[in-house]
Amino acid sequence: MTASTTMIGSRTTFGVEFAQSRSPNYLHVRLWISENWVGDIQDSVMPENMCAKLLRLGCPSKYPELAYRSEADCPPYEDLVERGGGSFGESFDPFALRYYSVVSDRRIHLLWKLQEAYYPLFPDYPRHQYHYSVALADYRTALKAFIASMIDERHYIPRSDLPKLRDIEIDIG
Repeated sequence: MTASTTMIGSRTTFGVEFAQSRSPNYLHVRLWISENWVGDIQDSVMPENMCAKLLRLGCPSKYPELAYRSEADCPPYEDLVERGGGSFGESFDPFALRYYSVVSDRRIHLLWKLQEAYYPLFPDYPRHQYHYSVALADYRTALKAFIASMIDERHYIPRSDLPKLRDIEIDIG
């Protein structure tokens, strides 16, 4: 990857760092959560799926499949991994990233661990499991700016079956 990156949000709370790919349908991306990055920015993703999942996560009332009433209701990380389907794309597959929201405390939770098969690709990446939570308001602030950028750059074109940016404003639950 030779392109310079753009950072939206904050590395200390929640942010998205990305760069254009040589292919117009792909994007190089990683997330920053509490000063820790997740996602292989050297690899690329098709951003539509990632944008849709990020929006669903940020709208727990409208998309309750990623929401729990309290932290006690959430399954353990291992169960979330076994369910599958949580990846934002190939850039995130080495990290087994999972996520959910907790309605009672209005927080987004992000959990991940570098999978052992990928240790040679990321020799300096810590081997422990991460679990950070981000205030829903902080998450939404960064997400709104990122999704707006993706829409402007035509990386995310919301169809009728995809979440819309306005869902964040509607979801006041």
